[in-house]
Amino acid sequence: MKNYFTQLFVFLIIVFIIGCSQTAQREAVNENEYEKIFHQDVNLEIREIYSWVNLMPGNNPRFHITGDFDLLSSYKYQYESLNLKKVIVNQERQFIYSISPKIKQNELESQNRYSITFSTIKGLLMNEDLNIEKPIDIVLVFDDGDDEYVYFLENIKINKVY
Repeated sequence: MKNYFTQLFVFLIIVFIIGCSQTAQREAVNENEYEKIFHQDVNLEIREIYSWVNLMPGNNPRFHITGDFDLLSSYKYQYESLNLKKVIVNQERQFIYSISPKIKQNELESQNRYSITFSTIKGLLMNEDLNIEKPIDIVLVFDDGDDEYVYFLENIKINKVY
């Protein structure tokens, strides 16, 4: 009888250990899936990404974002055919905005790169889910006509203009 309880106890410990290890494996897979979503598809040299909220009296608050970067050549794509299609703004993994920005693009032929500046120009009406006290994450979505390429930036401070 004592041997039976010992075997039962060992069996329960083994089941418990297997259950714990499967949970750990599931969590690791989910984390790896998250990393795949935000894998950098594009080779960029960021000069500046700046966001702010215009809180000046007499106007409705508006959200602005602007950026300045170089799109560099890569074996994955032809940099000449990539266009910045949209800018997605997230905060704490929650969608806030999808922006079709105003774009200025200049080819720097001697350096195999494009210089790109984007902006919201007049700004966007405030989204009630945006907390201006917390940083935002943005996803730059590029398109070459056939495929999409993404570049992820995180912890961008929102400045306030009074």
